[in-house]
Amino acid sequence: IDFEKGQPGAFEMTSDLAGVGLTLRQLDWSLPRAAQGRLEVVGRLGTPPELSRVALEAAGLSAQGRVTLREDGQLERASFESVRVGTWLDAPVDLIGRGAGVTPAVKVRGGTVDLRQTSLSGDGQGGGQPRRDGGPVSLALDRLQISDGIALTDFRADLDMRRGADGSFTGKVNGGAPLRGRVVPQRGRSAFRIQSDNAGGVLGSAGLLKQARDGTLDLVLAPAEAPGTYDGQLTA
Repeated sequence: IDFEKGQPGAFEMTSDLAGVGLTLRQLDWSLPRAAQGRLEVVGRLGTPPELSRVALEAAGLSAQGRVTLREDGQLERASFESVRVGTWLDAPVDLIGRGAGVTPAVKVRGGTVDLRQTSLSGDGQGGGQPRRDGGPVSLALDRLQISDGIALTDFRADLDMRRGADGSFTGKVNGGAPLRGRVVPQRGRSAFRIQSDNAGGVLGSAGLLKQARDGTLDLVLAPAEAPGTYDGQLTA
């Protein structure tokens, strides 16, 4: 801590996080108590303190940003210009405080998510029981990679994660035809209904039927027994 006359003390704190143990269920990420990482916090003392820089590197997660607190010390907003988790998430992320004891809202302001390496289903736990650590998630992604040849660009979604991912979304298939959809929790995973008023455009943008035109599309996907697989019906 550096004290300057007439100014709040400026501080810098670092930690190797040994013995702490951290979990972010929304990102399917955890740091065991036996593992180590690096946390750096820079700011000024006061009521509330000013946290001008927060940087975390641990267990494949890296994040850099700043945190704003309310007068009562509760979180107002944590803005991270860069959040990376493994190779599946690279995006700017805001955590918005909603009061004491309430999970912050998550707002993703661009970047990419690769569903080939993860899912957005959250931990529904089955049975439809609400989670205390679930909350609203708003996504505005540049790119959501679905498979090797299919991605949704300009992806937008508003999700409630209390029982697993529950909400609506829109996007463009490989930058082409638009679609809209709904995701709901089912048996601890996610079920989807995807629709479009341009079935031919969707199939063409996905590289499936080059000469298809017009029509409506309705795709329903329900989790199958094997992880990462679905039973479904496509009507076009």
